Amino acid sequence: MAPLRRQVEAAWEERVQRAARERWAVSWGEVAGWLQGQWTWAVVEQSGPEGKDPSLAALMVMELGDRVEQVRTQMTRLQERWVAAGRSVRSEQVRGVPVLVLSVPGGGWFETIVHALRARPEAGTGAGSADVSPSGGGGAGRDSFRLVLGVHRGALWLSDSPALLERVFSGLDGGPGVALGESQRVDPGEWAGLSDSMVFAWAALGRWLRAGGRASAPEGDGTEDVSAQLWRLAWAVGLSEVRSVTFRWVLGDAGSRWECVLRVPEQGRRRLLALLDFDDLDAMPPEWVPGDVTRFYRFRFSGRRAWSELEQALAGMGPVWQRVWTFLVETAQQAGRQRRDDFDLYRDVVDRLGNDWLYWQDGPRGSGWEAWEGATGIWLVGSGEAAQLARSVAEMLAGAALRPDAWEERDFLGRTVYSVPIPLAGPPGEPGGEVGRLHIAASERHVGFALDPAVLENWLRSLQGLGTDSLGSRPGWRAQVVGMGGGRGWVGYEDYAAMLRGLLAAVQSDPEHLGQARLPGPLGFRLQLQMAPEQWRPWLDPALLPPWEAWAPYVGGGWYAFEGDAEALRFRYVVTGGKGGGGRSGTLSGPQSVEGGR
Repeated sequence: MAPLRRQVEAAWEERVQRAARERWAVSWGEVAGWLQGQWTWAVVEQSGPEGKDPSLAALMVMELGDRVEQVRTQMTRLQERWVAAGRSVRSEQVRGVPVLVLSVPGGGWFETIVHALRARPEAGTGAGSADVSPSGGGGAGRDSFRLVLGVHRGALWLSDSPALLERVFSGLDGGPGVALGESQRVDPGEWAGLSDSMVFAWAALGRWLRAGGRASAPEGDGTEDVSAQLWRLAWAVGLSEVRSVTFRWVLGDAGSRWECVLRVPEQGRRRLLALLDFDDLDAMPPEWVPGDVTRFYRFRFSGRRAWSELEQALAGMGPVWQRVWTFLVETAQQAGRQRRDDFDLYRDVVDRLGNDWLYWQDGPRGSGWEAWEGATGIWLVGSGEAAQLARSVAEMLAGAALRPDAWEERDFLGRTVYSVPIPLAGPPGEPGGEVGRLHIAASERHVGFALDPAVLENWLRSLQGLGTDSLGSRPGWRAQVVGMGGGRGWVGYEDYAAMLRGLLAAVQSDPEHLGQARLPGPLGFRLQLQMAPEQWRPWLDPALLPPWEAWAPYVGGGWYAFEGDAEALRFRYVVTGGKGGGGRSGTLSGPQSVEGGR
């Protein structure tokens, strides 16, 4: 990776670092070298003046280790550079600690970060120009954003609020106040994971949202200000019921583990949040899921309930969203009646949706971009009336196409396969070409949807025991999921070894296509870098990518798992390396590999 790393570092220095030094009179690479321990960020609610709502303030702490004096020297130089450039900077003290106060135009953190990372100065600007002075660069007419920096107790402190710094410094000196870890707001079990985490984050989501929209009512008419609308949107989708969110990343010998915990009582899981409250049902891959898939997901939630919760969420978001939803439902209803006069969307489709949703994707069939981008998958929807649901969906989609050839059906292994135009598909890409079609078939328990008829036929064959090995029977696969505490509600798997092997083969076959590549899968999209190869090549020269053999020992697979109880929803994601398993090139080492870094 050394040649590729050197290229990226050179591009970063030329296109970002150099411009940032000119704009800020400080080297961000130099600042990154100060970090010698933990790096902590916090957003804190502060009481406002009498009659005013509380405000949010930010705080950053960077442990300096043995570089305290070096950083103090650099801060002195930073002040000298800002003064020489004619920028606003002054020295103050917070509880006896010397600090610098930089006045940055732009109005907030977002604008400050954008200015810091902007690759090129705007036309007519340069080092020390007006766009970084207290009076120019888009900051005219707006209050300057204050950044307070100081070194205290072996760490660099940075905040947009001197009052917050004073409050924290007072607590460090034994003053009044309760630290977050000692409060009753954080679950001790989740907080205990901080010590062995590479990254740990906690947020009181509901409290944060209320800080921006406490004066708004959920039943607003859509004419409120932005903060009130944000709060109403959060209420509509159910996020206002989330007491806290905890995230952690643990790095172990055989891989990495990510975990996200949403602390939300069972009775508060409504609207879109209800879609994350999966049913306590088996989510392991059935025996007919092939073993060579590159992606597999299985979700257990009621389709009828999901539909109802979505309707309520859109109604809560405001009358405009409700009207859009009503229009879509009526359009689907009329489309179905183009094929059958007594078609009813709710009776024929919605009420037949079950609680079992599966997706898997085959690997590339070839070595070029066409093979990599064309890797196809299949969606399965569980239903107690699968044959009737398959026909009703096909009728609705064929009616929406308004084409004489929209409806096709044939028999395959005793089952009916419907082929209809893809919804919202545009004209064919080539003159005289055909519009893509969606192929639909039903088993006794599921309805399958695929863009490639061969994938659908392979599924129907596997139901008769005509397939090969299954995903769940691969050595150590089930043990890995169980070791994560999963197996019910939601299970997912991704074979990164197979994906990367196919991507590298495609890049080698046609490097210039990389900027327009399409990512396969249920959420696939084109990268669309919107730049010529000569613009992105300084960052990534495909010729410098190591061959697959260099990656193989380090690239494996990723697993998703879910666990829920009356108080919290827990989502886990584990990535293993090639030697520890994951890809078809390795053997899984079992659940111990997940916990190896604890």
